Amino acid sequence: MLDSFWTAMKEIRKSEVTRKTAEMLPGGRVEKDPFPSRIDGQKFQSGGCYFGIRLAGLHMVNARQYGSLRFPLFVSLAEFKQNGQQRNVSFSIGPKEILNKLDTAGALKSKDTKPGWIELRDVPIVRPTPVDVDNVALFAGLYSVPGDDVVSTLLDVVGDLSKTAGTFVPTGPVNLALDVTKKVYEGFGSLIGLNSLTPLVQAENGSVLSDEGSGYLVIANIAPGALAEKNIIVRKGQLLRGDKMVTDVDYCLLAIERYATVLEEATGVAPNLFEDGWKEVLNVIGSEDAQASAVRMRKLLAAIRGAPALIESDRTAAMAAYLRRYNEQMMMTDPLVGQKTRSGRGKAASKALSSALATERTRLTGRDAVAADKLTAIVELLDVGPPPKRAKKTPTPLKMAAEMRSTLLKMGDGSDTAVADALLMAV
Repeated sequence: MLDSFWTAMKEIRKSEVTRKTAEMLPGGRVEKDPFPSRIDGQKFQSGGCYFGIRLAGLHMVNARQYGSLRFPLFVSLAEFKQNGQQRNVSFSIGPKEILNKLDTAGALKSKDTKPGWIELRDVPIVRPTPVDVDNVALFAGLYSVPGDDVVSTLLDVVGDLSKTAGTFVPTGPVNLALDVTKKVYEGFGSLIGLNSLTPLVQAENGSVLSDEGSGYLVIANIAPGALAEKNIIVRKGQLLRGDKMVTDVDYCLLAIERYATVLEEATGVAPNLFEDGWKEVLNVIGSEDAQASAVRMRKLLAAIRGAPALIESDRTAAMAAYLRRYNEQMMMTDPLVGQKTRSGRGKAASKALSSALATERTRLTGRDAVAADKLTAIVELLDVGPPPKRAKKTPTPLKMAAEMRSTLLKMGDGSDTAVADALLMAV
């Protein structure tokens, strides 16, 4: 899609800016970042972590020209593989939003010398996505758009683009995202051919996940190699030359982020991906149909097991955490029976689940020692009998889920597929 994108833009490219560059500033040249754990220079490992692309800011030297005759527009298109399938993510920030931020910063005032800097602390272009074997290609451009009779059409197109801005997180087949992107791309196509659409900066980078690890990508109207100067750094999300913000060139500042996990640290789960499935389980726990909760729990675990939005280690940890929650609910919740029966039924369900997992562990012993060890840890997590009489405080399910995730990660990579399958079969 990037190739066809560039082909369609050949008319615009005839008037390319004469000085531009797209260079990475690695983690070693980043200071006091608002998201330090994501921009620490760690390497990207296929299947072992996630990448994310965040728009940190835009700068326009002649910001005061905008608002009447011309308008600013930012557009990007990312292309990569997820779970072996091609995925394309388009993104834009339209004139109205940019102008509002420039006005707030005072950059549109006729006698004001403030830089036309728009700081965008947490605007995702691509949300955390598992790193695949192939690299990530990214096109990004900042444009000056004519403010004539095409503006109304332009704003409509930009609005359509903005609706897809980093909002799609696939939990099923990723080709669904491609259909959305194609429609957005067709909308952007209406801009092609406008000779007065001027690129301030634009560039395509075919290997965004560089060997230098996470950091900031700077696309700037500047001589190639200029950003290699040691005094050029990113501090607190801003591009600096020494101690002063760079304000003499047009540029886009994008964060290329690395995530070790997307599971919540406090809970060990991913509610933004699977909360609806968990609610389905909760709705039938304690119902007259004794198998209803198990059926829905199996459906939830299957969804986690096959989610392309998770790396293998996160899948195993998330399945274990949700299984722990399920076991707790089975122990505590049964509104249709009395307390005495409820306790007995919950213990029986817990014992049956632990027994099934123990059977799977025995089957794996000798074949996959790591998987067997991980199942042992999960069985211990599920052993939720009454607390000792002298116990001052029973650990919450959330805390135990977080501890489980930490325990599984300490056991190392690998064998997660076997563990995930065993968890699914045990319910």
